[in-house]
Amino acid sequence: MAKYQSLLKMKYNGRGRTLSDNEIHQEYQRRYQSWSAHRTEMFPVLNNYRNRYDQSQRYPLFYTLTKKMESLLTDFGDNSLEIKELIQYLPVIAQQTYIRQNLVEEIYRSNEIEGVKTNRYELNTIASELVEGTGPVKRGRRLLSTVLLYLDSIEGRPISIHETTDYRTLYDELLRGEIPEESQPDGRLFRNSEVYVGSATQVRHVPVSSEGEIEQGLSSLIDYMKEDKSFPVIKGIVSHFIFENVHPFLDGNGRIGRYLLSAYLSEQVDMYTGMAISSAIFFERSRYYTLFKEAGDVLNFADLTMFIEGLLAIIVSGQERVITDLKQRKQELEEARKKLMMKMQSYFQNWTLSDCEEEFVAGILSLLLQSQMFENDFNQGLKLQKIVTRLKKDYRFPEVQVRRICHFLEEKGLLIRQQNRPVRYTLADDLHS
Repeated sequence: MAKYQSLLKMKYNGRGRTLSDNEIHQEYQRRYQSWSAHRTEMFPVLNNYRNRYDQSQRYPLFYTLTKKMESLLTDFGDNSLEIKELIQYLPVIAQQTYIRQNLVEEIYRSNEIEGVKTNRYELNTIASELVEGTGPVKRGRRLLSTVLLYLDSIEGRPISIHETTDYRTLYDELLRGEIPEESQPDGRLFRNSEVYVGSATQVRHVPVSSEGEIEQGLSSLIDYMKEDKSFPVIKGIVSHFIFENVHPFLDGNGRIGRYLLSAYLSEQVDMYTGMAISSAIFFERSRYYTLFKEAGDVLNFADLTMFIEGLLAIIVSGQERVITDLKQRKQELEEARKKLMMKMQSYFQNWTLSDCEEEFVAGILSLLLQSQMFENDFNQGLKLQKIVTRLKKDYRFPEVQVRRICHFLEEKGLLIRQQNRPVRYTLADDLHS
């Protein structure tokens, strides 16, 4: 069976003659009418890159479920299951720390793709304050609303898109304080002027220019997401293409589009896959943009098959990075635990502690080890109250005893106090190195 190609590449076949317009249109009709074609009622803007001012919006978007796509879907599902299994065997504190790290990385990489500079430490601080209550959340801080939206998505409260005004609500929340005044929408809700997507030297896409056309495109996307019964990841990829094709705002479309894809996969598949979207795209930026350009060419006739295959492969590669990272961190945590247990045994020989107190020591040090082994460059440790709450819930350790042992370990130099209000501890360096 011949390898499935984009209609654009098939027309300009480097191994033979260029197909005529009639021949390529016949191939389009054959694909579109095929029993394996999945047809939609969305009509993307297609550009003729050989003539800047020639566009078409007369072809409905469709795709074919190819053998390669089926294989990628299998890999996608298997990877999601493996990620869930790996996470399941991690201790709770390690899980919580890993979730925060992935959330921060998703926002950071999404901004990096657009060339927007972001401080990882600041993002971590905000996420830590919101998730763990590490300090008072200062309203008005840069990217606070962005972090809140991503947190809602992984906690099962993604923003709901029921009508076109919801896209404007998302824009206002996700990008609060991020878009300069001159780049704010110039229409009632969306832009109402012409834009060019790409660089100063290369235009990748010219979307519709009027607000009415934008609202029509977004309405058809909402209908598709409500009614289509495809695989969730395919629906997410198709909707990502259409949103970027419509390009409803003057600035920020890429960040909104990636948030929507991330939030949708977090809800429909698993949060770790959802939180790996922007990192996966970041490492394949050139391929990502090429996929958009080829899919949006008028000579591709709105056949999204190759775009879906390409972006699905990028997402699968992101899952594989998560799996590799989790396996490595899990192994490192197990090795660090063994070393910590050996060190504790030597300490216990020199201390006069009851068996119960030794259990408290092991529990406290284990929690802090989990936290620090799953941090990247950000390590504020754990709040004393969180240590107390976790050990009380897991082992029914009395609060007074836990606080007393923490103070004892601090005096021995095994815990380092990072702040006083609230009290936060990290492990001494030699306990986790």
